[in-house]
Amino acid sequence: PIRDHSKICECDYVVVLDASLLDAIDVREGLKPGGVLLVNSACRLPEEYYSPDYKTYIVDATSDALEILGQPITNTSMFGALVAASELVPLEAALAAVDEMMAPDLREKNKKVLESTDDLVYSCVGLYPKNVDQIAQESRVEIRKLMSILVTLELQGYIREITKNYYIRIK
Repeated sequence: PIRDHSKICECDYVVVLDASLLDAIDVREGLKPGGVLLVNSACRLPEEYYSPDYKTYIVDATSDALEILGQPITNTSMFGALVAASELVPLEAALAAVDEMMAPDLREKNKKVLESTDDLVYSCVGLYPKNVDQIAQESRVEIRKLMSILVTLELQGYIREITKNYYIRIK
């Protein structure tokens, strides 16, 4: 649980659970160079949210939560995206926390939400070709799982392999 509710002046990560906040405040204020902006959204963000100074990831956590949990509760999905986009917490520790903190009837579904990284991988693939190693480095998703996600995204028509192990976004 978060026990310190003081104002944060500088941070390495910004996690936005509700994209409507982007209209209310500048969520990038205080984000350190090399930081990560992680936003729950079904849409691409305006260009001003993409910068060489920080990485921007878009995760449709609401859709993931609705599909898996049957409710638009995005905190576990966004936590999973943060785990995948950072080296702050190993996935195993995050899964153990779900086992420890959640009621038994909620555990399995929340662990499935936590492990869903398709959106994070998709947000790492851009309009310019990126190879698998670049995508793996940016998403921090293990290669075997990454390859499975890339194949799924390609079959769904979201990305295309333009040459051996180089992918671009097409949607």
